[in-house]
Amino acid sequence: MFYDVKHIDVPHGAPSPLTDDIWSTAEKAELLNTRYPGEVEFPSVMVRMLYDDKGIYVRFDVKNDHVRCVETEYQSGVCCDSCAEFFFWPAGSDSYANVEVNACGVMLVYQVIDWRRKGPSLGKIKPFPPEGDKEIIRWTTFHGTVNPELEGTHDWTNVEYIPFSLVKKVFGTEAPKKGDEWRANFYKCGDHTSNPHWLSWCPLLENNFHTPDCFGTLIFQ
Repeated sequence: MFYDVKHIDVPHGAPSPLTDDIWSTAEKAELLNTRYPGEVEFPSVMVRMLYDDKGIYVRFDVKNDHVRCVETEYQSGVCCDSCAEFFFWPAGSDSYANVEVNACGVMLVYQVIDWRRKGPSLGKIKPFPPEGDKEIIRWTTFHGTVNPELEGTHDWTNVEYIPFSLVKKVFGTEAPKKGDEWRANFYKCGDHTSNPHWLSWCPLLENNFHTPDCFGTLIFQ
């Protein structure tokens, strides 16, 4: 699967990417692949991406029941909350990142060096540096915590801005130029919500998000 990431010429964070009309130019990618056969009740999730000279935007628009956000600390287990995830493999790197952000903007982000499972854990991972919590900017519909869980249908949006300077610090790679390609996949999960679910953009060959052979291709325009 392929996604064209369009370039924009606006300073990041101004105006708010939750409402700005820059998104009207972005290609849409819908998450339609479920992780478990027979799973029928799952959220509606649309992803859009853009980039400027200094970083990349990722936007998730979600409509789902049972919104839950308990985690409050950087690098905590946000996949158990209502969570949107962006895994990306920069060109020229021998590893990839998993960026996981719950509906309130709390984030876990690791460099995955060896994704082969050793029991319940991945072979080798390295947390992003502490400054990643500030350098990866997030804009969210919800704030703080959502606890107890919200019942009924709710719309929420997460936008992340990942600076290329941070990507270079972790992976040693340069900012993408027009025509460059990264590998990536988008996910939506909610492990400990009342309606557990696991969705992906590109279909998976096994019940495991950490399957880079299944990543699609981002093409920078």
